Amino acid sequence: MASSMSSEARAGISDLLPRSTARPVADSVLDLIGATPLIELSRAVPHDEGATIFVKHEGYNPGGSLRDRTLLEILNCASGSGLLKAGDEIVLAGANNSAISAALIAHSRGYRVRVFHPRDGDRRLLKLLMETGARLSRSPRGEGLEGAREAAVAYASEGADRIFIDGTRREATVGAFRAIARELIQALGDTRLGGVVTSVSTGAAFRHLAQALREHNPEIEVAGVMIEAPEERRALYDDVAPDQRPTTDDLKEVRGELIQIAEIEAWRMRGQIARREGVLLGPKGAAAVLGALQIRHAVPPGQAIVALSIDGGQRYLSATPTEIAEALAH
Repeated sequence: MASSMSSEARAGISDLLPRSTARPVADSVLDLIGATPLIELSRAVPHDEGATIFVKHEGYNPGGSLRDRTLLEILNCASGSGLLKAGDEIVLAGANNSAISAALIAHSRGYRVRVFHPRDGDRRLLKLLMETGARLSRSPRGEGLEGAREAAVAYASEGADRIFIDGTRREATVGAFRAIARELIQALGDTRLGGVVTSVSTGAAFRHLAQALREHNPEIEVAGVMIEAPEERRALYDDVAPDQRPTTDDLKEVRGELIQIAEIEAWRMRGQIARREGVLLGPKGAAAVLGALQIRHAVPPGQAIVALSIDGGQRYLSATPTEIAEALAH
């Protein structure tokens, strides 16, 4: 039946709809990497005369994390140099965001993926990783991510069609973080970016973002946050081996501040943002928001502070530590 709605009425309805920011049809999922949203927090943080706080939400990448950007850059470099070609097998250590991103890219490029994971490692992302079609190999119990990395390197060295990829290689990801810097400046328009806060694992985001953004504003406040948690829960917040974590001297190079965030406070802020803003962040993203609040006094009113959220909260729905869940319930 033909609609009897007039063209004037249809136009009126169109005016009520939110302005579309949809991209053109993508030729591949790789076209969807990057251009993640910048979200103003207007309800979950105190409203006063201070700087406005935004979240740069990397959970909107197709693989669900910032690692989509860095893995794409690493694999592009390997392919461009002739080290990687269609049909080859990518080998990684750890069932983490990097492995999921690698598997997503592999499907579009015709690579195979094998992931070595500690038998007693964090299992949070195992099912998701296996759904991507990656092959999983278990490394010996008790040897942690370092043991998984050694097993992955050994396996990769046994075949000419295998290549070990370290998803945390800081020197190979400069372009990815400079792209984030460009997106921030473009999205904010006339609003000056006065501060940026990232979570810290290897320190790559912290260093590269600081360097890129200081070209725009030499006085920008830069801070990195680390979640204080027992060693047995470090794998929930870090997808790197202990020897890959940055030193205090690494962070001093970019004149940034390192802020320790209590684990319970990160989870509490995560819930507050979800309930008041409808935005699902992981605990590291929530910790970055807490870091933004701590440096707010140093950023002039009218300027912006951006908290970088490396992934989305959906990945943590069943991962709340028992004692944290009990504390949040009271």
